[in-house]
Amino acid sequence: MEAFKFIPSALILLFVWVQWVEPHWLRFRKVTVRLKKPLARPLRILHLSDLHTTKHHFHLDSFFDRLVKLELDLDLVLVTGDLIDAESGIAPCVANLKKIQSRLGTYVVLGNHDYRNYHSLRVWRHLFTKKDSYTFRAESQRNRLKEQLSKAGAKVLFNESLRIALGHG
Repeated sequence: MEAFKFIPSALILLFVWVQWVEPHWLRFRKVTVRLKKPLARPLRILHLSDLHTTKHHFHLDSFFDRLVKLELDLDLVLVTGDLIDAESGIAPCVANLKKIQSRLGTYVVLGNHDYRNYHSLRVWRHLFTKKDSYTFRAESQRNRLKEQLSKAGAKVLFNESLRIALGHG
C-alpha cells in the first residue's frame, strides 16, 4: 500500500501539465524537405496545428507576433485542425491567423476540437467512467468559425482537395 501514496500527487501533476503547461508549449521548427524533382525555387510553407484557442489566448498572441517578426516570406499557410477549444476562441484565432500573410493563401481543415466540446471536466469524467461525455458543438459555432475564417481570406476545406498553382515552375 505504501507504493500507492504517490498516486494522488501524480494525478494532480498530470492535471496541471495537461491544463496549463503543455497547451502553452508552442514550438517553431524549420524543416527542409528534399524532392526527387526540385522546384524552380524553394516553397516556404507555414504549417500550424492544434492551436486550441480559448478566451485565454495571450500565449498565442505572442507566438504569432514572433512569427510575424521572423519575416518568413511565406508562399503558403496550412492550418490542420483544432483551431479552437471554446467558442470564445473564434475571434482571437481568426485575428492571429490574419497576422500571417502568404502569396498563395491560407488553407484550413477543421479538427475534432472544432466539432466537439472537450471541456476538461468531461475529459476526466470520460477517463474514469469510459462514458462518451463529449458533446458536439452547435452547428452555428462551426459555421461562425468557417465564416470568420473565410472573411479573413482563408479557404476552409471540407472533404475536398484542390490543386494550387505555384506560379514559378
